[in-house]
Amino acid sequence: VISDRTQTMQLHLASPLNNGGSSLFRHTKYPLRKQDVQGLTLAEFLTRYKIGKCDLMKVDIEGGEYEVFMTAGETLKSGVLRRIALDIHHPLLERRGLSGRDLHEHVLACGYTVNDDLGMPVYTFNA
Repeated sequence: VISDRTQTMQLHLASPLNNGGSSLFRHTKYPLRKQDVQGLTLAEFLTRYKIGKCDLMKVDIEGGEYEVFMTAGETLKSGVLRRIALDIHHPLLERRGLSGRDLHEHVLACGYTVNDDLGMPVYTFNA
């Protein structure tokens, strides 16, 4: 799991009917099964797996996108990620007191422009 820190974390497992809804953050009132997973920062992930360039990274991580990218400024500014298809879950972030707009502005400040015409915002590195 890519997050803001490298350590063991608990993943809240969604129903098998929607396992894409699993998240590091519990978004339901009812209890969910949990599983320990290894968390890595984006920089650590890229280094560990020897990824020197990525043409497209698709990110749909149920509210975890804030932690991943707000702590990855240097990685973003390096241009290793040429394009990022980033699904910002505004309601999930707002419930945690975070701003998807702040995340959007941070990615732009790291040298990206955005194209919203594709159904999911795609940020392209331009610096």
